[in-house]
Amino acid sequence: MSKRPKQLIIGCVGKPSAGKSTFLNSVTEANAAVGDYPFTTIEPNEGLAMYTVPCPCLLYDVTDSCDPQFGSCKNGERNIPVKVLDVAGLVPGAHTGRGIGNKFLDDLRHAHILLHVVDVSGTTDENGRATLGYNPVQDIQWLEDEIMLWIYNNLINKWGSVLRKWKAQGKAISKYLQEKLSGYGCKRSTIQKAMDKLKLTDNGILTDWDDDMIKMFCVEFVRIRFPTILVLNKIDMKDSHKNIGKICEKYEDDKMVLCSGLIECYLKKLRKEGYIKYDGLETIITSNDEDNSELIPLSKKEYKRVERIRNKILLPYGATGVHDAIQKAVELKNYFPVYMVENINSFEDASGHVFGDSLLIPPNTTVGSLMSRKQLDVFWKVQLPNSQPMGVDSIITPDRNILKFTYRGAVEEDSY
Repeated sequence: MSKRPKQLIIGCVGKPSAGKSTFLNSVTEANAAVGDYPFTTIEPNEGLAMYTVPCPCLLYDVTDSCDPQFGSCKNGERNIPVKVLDVAGLVPGAHTGRGIGNKFLDDLRHAHILLHVVDVSGTTDENGRATLGYNPVQDIQWLEDEIMLWIYNNLINKWGSVLRKWKAQGKAISKYLQEKLSGYGCKRSTIQKAMDKLKLTDNGILTDWDDDMIKMFCVEFVRIRFPTILVLNKIDMKDSHKNIGKICEKYEDDKMVLCSGLIECYLKKLRKEGYIKYDGLETIITSNDEDNSELIPLSKKEYKRVERIRNKILLPYGATGVHDAIQKAVELKNYFPVYMVENINSFEDASGHVFGDSLLIPPNTTVGSLMSRKQLDVFWKVQLPNSQPMGVDSIITPDRNILKFTYRGAVEEDSY
């Protein structure tokens, strides 16, 4: 049986007090501890965020009966859970053990993609301490350097062993590097891609790799193994726009999201307490906006604050940006949903839920690896909605992602 596709894990990284825990609380219901002091988060916090895609219930006209077991579906918009991990703040020198150092970096190993939460307000220095006029551009570079140096130190400490094996056996270089870097959850193909970037070949001479080349390899390895979205947080604060401009001059726009985790948390709280209706995007409705409203009236002070948020953040940006970060992260890794049903007419799963069972899978996932992850060895036949059979080696794609599983001994229904 093929290897199981791994559950996608998004890691939130950044210096202390950048707003990582607030961001986690804004996109999940994690309730992580927050504070304006270093190392509020000691143990990694976890939560489930939602990735939004069009639901197939629209295509098959079963929107009214769509009933996900996990996540939700509203008017054909499917919210699929994705795991988000927030670990303790990283500081310069963490690869040497400074701050919480290697503990932070070990927690990071489990993530497939990183959201670097950057405090663009300029009100915290590189150690997370309160200041004014700090340039956050430098945070992006030193954090990338810290992750690279963590991996470099681990690799260079084993370099003698790598060379001895290579000299004794003389096989492909990527094989030995993958053995030493397997703790980072990487495939051999990840090693080969990093080598390709530097025009290094598998049949090259490993003893020609000097210290600079090993570091260059580690830089490329980090970029491939830990692709990163820059989450420019605290956009509601005074000097944020100036600092955003500095960052945009140096980094790619398509791997950047502007957001305010604090405002999202505030709006979620008002919605939960019955003061507003909020769609998670740009629409806020208060009791002033409706006749005979069931909403609790806001105080004059709170109403002014909500209006400022509406005019200064939601209307210009279209949202607080926190959910955009999740969307970009999933899409950068090219994960997509697969839906598992047992009745191709009603699209019900084993529990009778219409399009009830779904999960996100990476590209090139086979039917066999999906069955392994879901422990579906009791099934003997897998089909598409048009009754086309799918073998265990068949690759699931975004346009072939509704699969009917038939139990051994089950009576099959007629299909369209």
